[in-house]
Amino acid sequence: MQQVQRVQKYGAHGALGAIGQFVVIQSLREGDRQTGRMIREDLEPLAGEYNNRLQVHYRTPRTPAEFEYCLKDLAAWVRHSGRAPCLHIDCHGDKDGIELTDGSYMPWSRVKPLFADINVASRMNMLLVLACCYGGDFAAECRYDEPVPFVYMVGPGNKIYLSRCLLSREDFTLSFVFRPMVASNRTAPHGTCGA
Repeated sequence: MQQVQRVQKYGAHGALGAIGQFVVIQSLREGDRQTGRMIREDLEPLAGEYNNRLQVHYRTPRTPAEFEYCLKDLAAWVRHSGRAPCLHIDCHGDKDGIELTDGSYMPWSRVKPLFADINVASRMNMLLVLACCYGGDFAAECRYDEPVPFVYMVGPGNKIYLSRCLLSREDFTLSFVFRPMVASNRTAPHGTCGA
């Protein structure tokens, strides 16, 4: 098994814990409220204040193949640009995985190596937000003997409801993620956090 160096060396591109891009991947059902798009719309004006130091990307994969392509493409971009991501996944989920727009299901075991590849590319600096029911249960999929799929993770440990998500969206974006991690280059609190 390949060993992964988990310490960012002095002088490496970017600051440890600093987010250089927000990537919102939304894969919701037809007719669902487009909460991922709303988050992108919240972030774009704020990111504009930081010129090119912060980028906002938005993807809408419908199938497992498209979802995998988005994550592989992100890993390649992180390697190329050196920009650590806050990866925000907005979809439906349960204790064992996520559901995409086309109704197909991806178990945690299938997405874990894709997330890990992005985190390794970012020198263990990826913040993962799983905005889906039971997103926090993904943490139980992680093993000490495997590359870690995130440095920090936020996800609920239960079923979530749209009204609660909409009420906390702006507070989360501004207070927890944007101001502390970009403006001050601090990292989020360690571990997972249930909604």
